[in-house]
Amino acid sequence: MQYTQVFQAFSTLCGLVLGSETLIPVGFIRFEFLQIIGIIPTIIFIFVLWRLPPTPFRIVDTLTKNNGATEKKLAKSVKFYYGSEDYIDCVKSEAFGRWNIGTKSNWSELKESNNLKGLIIGTLAAVSYSFTADDLIDSYSNQILHSSGEKFSELFTVIYGVILLITSIIGAFLADKFGRKRLIIYGLMATGFFNILAMIGDSTDWTFIEVIGFGLTKAAIGFGAGAPAWFLTSELVSPRITHLCQTISTGSLLTASGFSSFVYLPLSTHIGIWSLFILAILPAFFVAIILILFLPETKDKPYGEIKWILMNNVFSGLTEESGQHRWRKLRRESEPVIHRKSGTVPSYGTTPTTTSIQDLKVF
Repeated sequence: MQYTQVFQAFSTLCGLVLGSETLIPVGFIRFEFLQIIGIIPTIIFIFVLWRLPPTPFRIVDTLTKNNGATEKKLAKSVKFYYGSEDYIDCVKSEAFGRWNIGTKSNWSELKESNNLKGLIIGTLAAVSYSFTADDLIDSYSNQILHSSGEKFSELFTVIYGVILLITSIIGAFLADKFGRKRLIIYGLMATGFFNILAMIGDSTDWTFIEVIGFGLTKAAIGFGAGAPAWFLTSELVSPRITHLCQTISTGSLLTASGFSSFVYLPLSTHIGIWSLFILAILPAFFVAIILILFLPETKDKPYGEIKWILMNNVFSGLTEESGQHRWRKLRRESEPVIHRKSGTVPSYGTTPTTTSIQDLKVF
């Protein structure tokens, strides 16, 4: 999840460098040059997709009667994607957890209150990425700084891309150490404060303050506000409908970012730099407050615990550790009952190592 932000930052930096007339002067053929540069990765990606083996879960999902051939394909796929065949039992266990969860349709499961709540919170966390002003800085910082009298505005835009890439790499490790909730909230609030700093610099003609403000905003995005926003929804909903909810969440993020970039220019012609306050700063603080109240920490928590927090707390973001301990105690107390009822059924996420590929066929 965290590395999505790293690669997104890298691709943004490539676009800023290749699109810079100062760094790569191509004159009147710049449009054609950028079109060619844009289509090359797409062609390469299509070829890579064609050559990639099917994913382990795809193989399990399309089981065949030839058990031996399926086992070989699964072992080859697991080795390719996970680096070792030792993970094959973990994949089978995860597949069992995904598909052997009742007979309800995806939409029926989505209507459950805990999943709806998780989807709304996750989507809001995703949309918060557009309120960091990341796309606005990439698209318009050159114009904003140039209008403030900065001669090296185009170079600073590229430097912002470098800052985002470096901090995103560090942020990928910080998210695993300190948790998604803390990073996304602190990062979101930091972008709000630093964008205010940039706005003050623009309003007072202190260009160096504006340059520093945008740079610090990029750093805050990389360290915290960026990475957790992309795929946090997948940790807040049932594993069975992760693909559906994550599609809605990521689509909302991209739509909000596109809308913000589209509205900025006509809005800035009327109110200038204050458009940054309306499109980024104010929404960032508003969403941060909502996430403080409702977003539970997902780090090192199974979905069962996250579901319990969402169902039993209106303000699920304010849940104390005692509430988490109560869930774990409930889980421990229920395990003997589970084993008495079924004899061999373990808790979600584990499975006997002797599980056959055919045991996963739940159709």
